[in-house]
Amino acid sequence: LQILKLYHWNNEELNMSGWVEQHFPALKVLHLSGLDLTSPCYLFAPNLVELELWACGVAQWTNTAELLLCLSNMPLLERLVVEATHLPLDLYFDDPPTPAGVALPVSLRHLTTLQFQGSFRSVNRFLSFLSVPPGTTSLYLTFVEGYKPGDHVYRQKTHDYVSSFSTTMPSGAYFGTINLDLDFE
Repeated sequence: LQILKLYHWNNEELNMSGWVEQHFPALKVLHLSGLDLTSPCYLFAPNLVELELWACGVAQWTNTAELLLCLSNMPLLERLVVEATHLPLDLYFDDPPTPAGVALPVSLRHLTTLQFQGSFRSVNRFLSFLSVPPGTTSLYLTFVEGYKPGDHVYRQKTHDYVSSFSTTMPSGAYFGTINLDLDFE
């Protein structure tokens, strides 16, 4: 099995605990949509070059350290897409997470495309934990769950996050393409 694409429209649970096969050494491409993945997820294979998660829940990612550990075990990734997918809650907390048990920044040296969706805070924090090849990675970010436009305190926080975006990038980071989508509602 080299390519697996599973699409569901109603967040169906994908429970792998009873699977006979628990290792997928040839799996290169994994696209999942509308699935809640139980833990452990055997599909996150070290040979993956393409991982796309659309509207998924990942039980394995209980905190940021688990997410980063999962990505560090996929060093060949060239394309990473995480859209409308449940992120670890500690990416949203006021105090930034301090991931334990994983070497930071997580090196994704083959990455050519990073497409990521989340709040300003979670996206900025996530990016600060990664190391990607300078000049070869296209970056597509969608900020959702923004702050209420009518509340000055929250508007100021949004402004601060946008203003500090460049400082959250790893030192020497350069992207060939950057697209930003903002949703303030």
